Amino acid sequence: QDLNKEILNLYKKEKCNGNCSFSEYKNIIYKLWEDFVKNTEKNMFYVIDGGLLHNPLFDIIGYYDLEEEEIYDFYTEIYNKIKELKPKISR
Repeated sequence: QDLNKEILNLYKKEKCNGNCSFSEYKNIIYKLWEDFVKNTEKNMFYVIDGGLLHNPLFDIIGYYDLEEEEIYDFYTEIYNKIKELKPKISR
């Protein structure tokens, strides 16, 4: 019983699954990417799992009533934060 309470309390502190406003959610995601860029070595090659981009998509489609343009703006802002790293997409 106490363990279930603790798990529920931890879940409520998560910022995914619609547990915060979209404004708060996107600011957290943006800050994570800003911190990543700030802490990278500029001449290093980084491989990033697609989950870092598609998991937020699942959250914003599943929990926030956003228009397509708002989703596009969200990802454009992420791109603007990481573009100095010259990202490349592979298939």
